[in-house]
Amino acid sequence: MKIGLIGLGRWGKKILNTILKIENIELSCVASRNKETIKLIKNDCRIYENWNDLINHPNLQGIIIATPPRTHYQIAKISILKTIPVLIEKPLTLNLKEAIHLKNLAIKMNTILMTEFTQVFNPKFTELVKSIELINGIKSIITEAGNYGPVRKDAPVLWDWGSHELSIILSLMKSKPKLISAQRIMEEKNNLGDKSSWNIICDFENNISSFSSISNISTKKRRLGVIGNNGMLVLDDYHKYPLQFHKGWASKIFPTKDGTRINITNKNEPLLEALLEFFTSIRTNQLNHWSLDLGVNVTDLLDKCSNKNLDLN
Repeated sequence: MKIGLIGLGRWGKKILNTILKIENIELSCVASRNKETIKLIKNDCRIYENWNDLINHPNLQGIIIATPPRTHYQIAKISILKTIPVLIEKPLTLNLKEAIHLKNLAIKMNTILMTEFTQVFNPKFTELVKSIELINGIKSIITEAGNYGPVRKDAPVLWDWGSHELSIILSLMKSKPKLISAQRIMEEKNNLGDKSSWNIICDFENNISSFSSISNISTKKRRLGVIGNNGMLVLDDYHKYPLQFHKGWASKIFPTKDGTRINITNKNEPLLEALLEFFTSIRTNQLNHWSLDLGVNVTDLLDKCSNKNLDLN
């Protein structure tokens, strides 16, 4: 299968390195102005400086877009018009109008369009979803994610980090919230890009709520807690035993002691799982992939937060 990759920034390089490990996938071409690109690819991989030229590369069977979010719409639109399957690094776009147009265009052109929500493809998250019956229904969700960086001028922290948290929450709830609010609680002025911390609160039907804390100026962390009638499931990406069940736990805070460990058999990295699903979708011609609707819904919520139009009714 011949694949093209557009963008070789921090995440694009991870995508490239992951593709090179997958059998029967040929990275035929990349679009990048990075002078180091030639050191990263195989000799038979063509380098284009312009993404428009890459899209016209002969016999491409799929394109992966790992460029700044503001460029996603135009690149994806042209690719879809050429009926080339597309995988887009989250967020899908930076406004709802563009996201809806891409979805409708993909449907019209019978072309695969997927959003690469890394954490939803995480095998640890997949195992949590399988274990949800342990808590006997969802009452509330808490998430926290942070690190020192990345600091980006091309993607606000609310979009860069909030995309992950909302994709997780919507995947668990299988619906959009009635209300959403986002509040910036800390900001560091600088010339490099957005450095800030945010809280995101969602209210769903049946008095179910979620609270997310995100930051690119904090210690490294990624935790998810799902509280139900029988206790709490905790996924801590950086814990030795990342998935645990805390029977009877009802507080909206993370437990300080270990719970019952839940075994995770799939040890693949989330990005590998996302890429494998994209390639499988191409082989099987799986149109209307679930990640497209998720991409549109996450864009809708973040667009409303950004525009301070927080009531979704």
